[in-house]
Amino acid sequence: MTSIASEEDGGLKIRRGVWFKQKAYINNTKEMKLYVGNLDEKVEDYHLKEAFQEFGMVASAKVIKDKYSGKSRGFGFVEMPEEEQAQKVIKTVNGASWEGKIIVVKKAFK
Repeated sequence: MTSIASEEDGGLKIRRGVWFKQKAYINNTKEMKLYVGNLDEKVEDYHLKEAFQEFGMVASAKVIKDKYSGKSRGFGFVEMPEEEQAQKVIKTVNGASWEGKIIVVKKAFK
């Protein structure tokens, strides 16, 4: 996997290997769920989580897949326990290039 390229931070590095579970600590701040769209079909849950951990703690990351074919539908969701960190992700990563595609990152609505 290549890294997310962003002008602001010089790009993110996607690490391959072991995916460590990270506990989400919520300190009197709001948790925010992010929609991540226009993902390449090769992006998996752990790629999404590792990429967004560069900006802070990630409670969960899920790439949505077709229930019949098992292929990625091209979007996913990332939950971050700190709203401030999630806002930083939106400002930095929205419109960035990842795996040759311009990705969309915005607040997810229920």
